[in-house]
Amino acid sequence: MGGLNRVLDNKIILSTLCNYAPQFFKNELKVLGIDPDETLPVSPPETLPSNADALVEIAKSPEDWVIKSPNLSGGKGVYILKTLSPSERRDILSKAKANPKQFAYQKLVRIGRIPVAKKDKGNTYHYANLAADIRMWAFFGAGANNKLPRL
Repeated sequence: MGGLNRVLDNKIILSTLCNYAPQFFKNELKVLGIDPDETLPVSPPETLPSNADALVEIAKSPEDWVIKSPNLSGGKGVYILKTLSPSERRDILSKAKANPKQFAYQKLVRIGRIPVAKKDKGNTYHYANLAADIRMWAFFGAGANNKLPRL
C-alpha cells in the first residue's frame, strides 16, 4: 500500500531539515554559495501549550494566532483568528477557554502567495492573490518496484 504525506508535517523530518541538515551539509552548501551560519533557519510556527495561559497570550493580539482542533483534518477546525469577524472570534475563544486542552495554538505564519487571473460573472478578469501551498510532498510506493519515498 502506498501513501502521500507533506514532508514538513512530519515533525522528525522537519526537525532534521531545520536543525541538523544545514550543519551536516555545511561544506557542500558553502560550495553552492550558501552559508548556513548567515541564513535564517526554517522553523515551525511558534506553538503555545494547550492550557489557559496560552489564551491569555492570544488575547493580547488575537489576529496573530491560529487555533486548531487537533482531532480534525482537511482544514476543518482550523480558525485563523485574523480572518474571523469579531463575533466569530469571540465564539472560538470562548470554546477554547471552556476546554483549552482540546486545542492547539500556533502563531500565524505568512505563507507564499501567487497572483492569479480570476474571471467574474460578467466575464471580466481581475487579479487576485492566492495562497500557495509550497511544501514538499513525499510519495511512498506500493509494490515491489516502488519501495523508496519520492519527492
